[in-house]
Amino acid sequence: MHFIIEATKQLRSNCLNLIKDLSDEQLHSIPPNYNNNIIWHLGHMFVSEQILCYAKSNTPLLIPEIYPTLYSKGTSPREWTSPADVQEVIRYMKLTGDALESDYQNKKFGYYNAYTTSAGSTLSTIEDAIAYSYGHENLHYGCIISMIKLVR
Repeated sequence: MHFIIEATKQLRSNCLNLIKDLSDEQLHSIPPNYNNNIIWHLGHMFVSEQILCYAKSNTPLLIPEIYPTLYSKGTSPREWTSPADVQEVIRYMKLTGDALESDYQNKKFGYYNAYTTSAGSTLSTIEDAIAYSYGHENLHYGCIISMIKLVR
């Protein structure tokens, strides 16, 4: 698991490097024929990890209570009443990756409540969830790369 958690942290760092020169306007822009923006994808990455790893193992989430409402599957920034706080999203991108590493090492995750993803994969252990989450984050990394080309 060490490799996958480190790879997740590196992927998140890569995402943050990709967006560092984008304006708040670019980060919040929803390109034509898209439902979400770059900042939503960033939030969705760590919110999904929190739900798959923490909530499904009965471990308290480390993110604001409102975040699943804003960044879970099926949500859109079109529904937001105000723009996301970019610096806060960046902070949670970093914080949750570091926390996942230490919480896994310290065996903070309890019994895992098996969950079948929309892709049809059944996650039965915290290790399954961490591995699946890494793959899921890679998918959104690709979305971010594509969206950057559209908002520049």
